Amino acid sequence: MADRAFDTSDDFDDEWILDGAPEDEDPLGESELAAELRAKEDERTQLEAAQQERLKGEQQATEEQGRVARRDVRVDVRFPMRLRIDGMGPPAPGRTRDLSATGFGFSTRFDLEKEVTGKVTLELPEWTFQKEFIVRFLKPIVAGSRVGAQFVDLTDDERDRLARVVFNVQREQLRSGG
Repeated sequence: MADRAFDTSDDFDDEWILDGAPEDEDPLGESELAAELRAKEDERTQLEAAQQERLKGEQQATEEQGRVARRDVRVDVRFPMRLRIDGMGPPAPGRTRDLSATGFGFSTRFDLEKEVTGKVTLELPEWTFQKEFIVRFLKPIVAGSRVGAQFVDLTDDERDRLARVVFNVQREQLRSGG
């Protein structure tokens, strides 16, 4: 019995070769389907790139808006605080990340959006300050969001007292080198 693998007779199907398609068809790279697939892939790649650029532009605009909106000196400082955010249960303890004469920053795991309002109690040196605030800036971080909040309806006296606290912290930070 002859081994069929070595059969060289005319009835053996030799239309297919090991390295390619049958000779009567276009190779995959030249077919209409392949061209259509390449065009769709190029379109998808361009859409993804455009979306990445748009997101990058939105993030830069948001960060720029936050920088422009800050007219007052801001210091990195960790003061104890209690937050009450509208519709989110009892007051939550925390610490500020920064403070200015018109607002403060903090990090949270609460799911917040811009323009959300709440009340804060800040334990400042020689003064416990309670005020309403509105969220003006959100930046996603690994465990939640970094939030920039603006005090609502500050009186001139409150603004002056906050400015003194900020300048005292700044002066102390400059003295200590940090």
